[in-house]
Amino acid sequence: MSTEHLLKDFSGILEGVASPNNQERHEAEVRLTQLTAQSPGPVLLLLAQIGAQGVGGFQVESRQLALVLLRRVAFDPNRGLFLNASARVPTPPFDVIPEGTRGRIERVLTAGLEDEMDTRIRKALGSTVGDWVKGSVKRRRPFAGLSPVLFKLIASNRAFHRFTSYQILRESPHLLSGSNLQEPWPTEKVAELLFAGVNDPSIDVRVEALRALGGILHEGFTDAERESLGPLLVEAAVTAVVSMPSDVLVHPLEALVDIASDFPRLFFASLPILIPFLVSCIAPPSTLSGHPFSRVAHLEMQWSAWEDMSAMAFEVLFNVIIADRNSVVMWQNGALVVDVVDALIGRQIAAFAAEGEQCQEWIETEDLEDDDETYPSYPEYMLNRFSLILCMDGSVLAAVGRQAALLVRRPEWRARYCTLMAIASVAEGCHESMSQGLPQVLELITPLSVDEHPRVRYGFLYCIGVMCDTLSGEVQRRYSDATLQLVLSMLDDPVTRVRAAAAAALTHFAKVHGAPPSPVAPRMELRLAELAHDDEGDSAKLERPSLAPRLQPILERLMGVLTVEGPLYLHQEVLDTIATLAKAERNAFVPFYRDIMDHILRTLEKTATDESRKKLVCSALLCGVQLGRAVGKEHFYGDAIPLCKIMLSIQNLPMSDDDVRHGWVKVAKTIGKDFSPFLQFVIPDVLKRAEYTPAATDDDDWYDQSRSAEMQEKEEAFAHLQTYVLVMEEKYAPFLSDTMDVVLAAVASWGSEAVREYACFLIPGLLQAAKDADMWLGDEGNLEGLFRLLINAIPHEEDAAGVAQLYQSMCDSLRVIHMPLPQGNVAHLVRTSLDWLSSVYDKRVDRAAKQHQMVKQRDYDEWAEFEQIDEESEDEAVTGMYEVLKLIQHYPDALGIVGEVFAMTQKVQGAKSEW
Repeated sequence: MSTEHLLKDFSGILEGVASPNNQERHEAEVRLTQLTAQSPGPVLLLLAQIGAQGVGGFQVESRQLALVLLRRVAFDPNRGLFLNASARVPTPPFDVIPEGTRGRIERVLTAGLEDEMDTRIRKALGSTVGDWVKGSVKRRRPFAGLSPVLFKLIASNRAFHRFTSYQILRESPHLLSGSNLQEPWPTEKVAELLFAGVNDPSIDVRVEALRALGGILHEGFTDAERESLGPLLVEAAVTAVVSMPSDVLVHPLEALVDIASDFPRLFFASLPILIPFLVSCIAPPSTLSGHPFSRVAHLEMQWSAWEDMSAMAFEVLFNVIIADRNSVVMWQNGALVVDVVDALIGRQIAAFAAEGEQCQEWIETEDLEDDDETYPSYPEYMLNRFSLILCMDGSVLAAVGRQAALLVRRPEWRARYCTLMAIASVAEGCHESMSQGLPQVLELITPLSVDEHPRVRYGFLYCIGVMCDTLSGEVQRRYSDATLQLVLSMLDDPVTRVRAAAAAALTHFAKVHGAPPSPVAPRMELRLAELAHDDEGDSAKLERPSLAPRLQPILERLMGVLTVEGPLYLHQEVLDTIATLAKAERNAFVPFYRDIMDHILRTLEKTATDESRKKLVCSALLCGVQLGRAVGKEHFYGDAIPLCKIMLSIQNLPMSDDDVRHGWVKVAKTIGKDFSPFLQFVIPDVLKRAEYTPAATDDDDWYDQSRSAEMQEKEEAFAHLQTYVLVMEEKYAPFLSDTMDVVLAAVASWGSEAVREYACFLIPGLLQAAKDADMWLGDEGNLEGLFRLLINAIPHEEDAAGVAQLYQSMCDSLRVIHMPLPQGNVAHLVRTSLDWLSSVYDKRVDRAAKQHQMVKQRDYDEWAEFEQIDEESEDEAVTGMYEVLKLIQHYPDALGIVGEVFAMTQKVQGAKSEW
């Protein structure tokens, strides 16, 4: 097979694909696609020859590009190639080339592995061969001639030969297993190769062998092989890493992270070597005179390189701690906890060393929405993680307290500030021990509220806010007056950012705490008033004394800030605080409502369409709406119309859509059916967002699409539809048909469990609105189509919880309409239910058999936990099905088979597992 006739074309193609010009690049890619469709074998062969053997005399960059194109073109479907001409389904070129051509391509690639001297080409070649192996194994056309070449390269005295071998093993860790070879290599032989690699004289080869080790532990070994050989291989890997120079440690540590994240127990035998080494890696530089943060010396290297390297060390360490908290944490009588805490606090203090004493830039910053990428947040994040990992242990707070007692007396502001950040960071995980020791914590940090440095005062307020949020109301209950007095006094701080922090701390103090609300409303027949008229979280229990007796001085201080010119972010923060207070105290706001609402309306009238003040506008808008929610329709109705008009004027401006959308919902909840004139401006946008449907893609993209911004907007839109439907009732009639179409489409679509749950609940809500408006239900075809869709969704729903929601939706719908199930749906429902029950019975039989096999395995508890959740969901679905069938069991079309379903129900219940 000659490829010379294609060389001229490929000169232009390679140049075009590499071009920065979009048009030239597109034309080159189109030409490549066309040539591949015409001659798939020759095209793939030529790409291999250019990349692996230098055919055509191309430069290194073009050869690297040819290798990239080879692995992309070979396995991506080509629109001009079809295995079945009648089906016209595009197929990858690899699937249509003859075996002889494939063999030639693979011989070219292996020749390149043996002969190529340029390390840049070898890396590209290794990646291409790895992808070729994976693609060929997936299609059961394995690259059988590769393993002898790899063993030859591993025995080479040239480091780059050995490097490429381990690179390919990393890219395709199953290469030496039975999935790729008719006679797989014995596990012991594979282990020998890995032992040799991690002890190679070349550091680059050692690092690549460590990466290959991670891949083979994941995909190349069975569970038994991993359990037998894994600890020995990991011990060899740890020993190798410990001896490497500090300036290259980030790469081998990254390889250890990949192993530790999935197989941390393999490290247990190596802990005497590993832990001291990791402690030395995380030891920060000492930037406070006479105050070291580690018992071991800091590894001297460039700061950014040390940050990256120590981050990898922390990941390995945390994964090992998670696997066996008690044993690892008690290393040297608990010294490890102190080492970690001190290292993280010292790291943040060191990061602030270049900040200077005045922090003038920080003080003068006015756009607080932009993330400060220079802020050293990593230590705070890791302290929070560490506290959550050891949440049942008081050792983390004790270690922070020991360090804090020394640092609060230091003259450097960063030492005092970082102390406060450390306490705030561990509050979530240490909430029990911090609640018990709250007097001591407050005694330690309260003097910092009058610290001479504004950043420390800011840190105090941040810390208080976090403690109010995370300690289940302990600060508010036990120290309400003292905390309020302190925070309110700091609203007069000379530094604006501190005043804003005081308002934020007051917001956290005022928040309502309790159990999080259900993502959707209760069952339809309950028709709870709070479903349509309460905000999320309003039904949670108040875990602090009411602020009603102290509202007057609090609001006087806050309004005093609003009436004085100042940065927008300060006014935004104060408005958010007032909104939070209103949400928490409700009717207690009535005496203060008029003055505050008048100020908000004046602010909005002046600035509503000013894009430079859009964040202030949104805060003012939501504050006004929340005030209305607090005092109720009686006081708010006269102001609702002006607020709605302002929302109409800004909803098409480049403002925050979320703020306006939530504003509409809150107004609708407050004024009820009187909101109906505004539905025409609101519902079309809500339905548009609710109609979004992600494209059907492969499994790898499913999660990304299900959590995309569009899908999150869809979920929000369904939540808003729920409110509008239930609040408006018959007033929703003009939008009922369009909404029903969107909701029914969501029942049958994929992408979001929350959307499905909202949709199942919305159906009876829409039927109630239709009944109240005396529309839609008169056409029996509508009802028959609705129930047919719900029934058809049952066999396609893989999750039993989803099936339960479908049955619940049918049951609630029948109760709402007080009409019989359409005749055309009866037999369909019963037969579908019987088939579903049969599948549940089979699943339970398989589960019982699997339980017998799993009970002695080390991951049995994790498996059993998930299976019990599934079984509970199945029980819930069976109960829902039973409730629906009870409503139709006397229908003539159901009499003959309902008994069969009930009998199968008993059989399913009898097949439950014993846990």
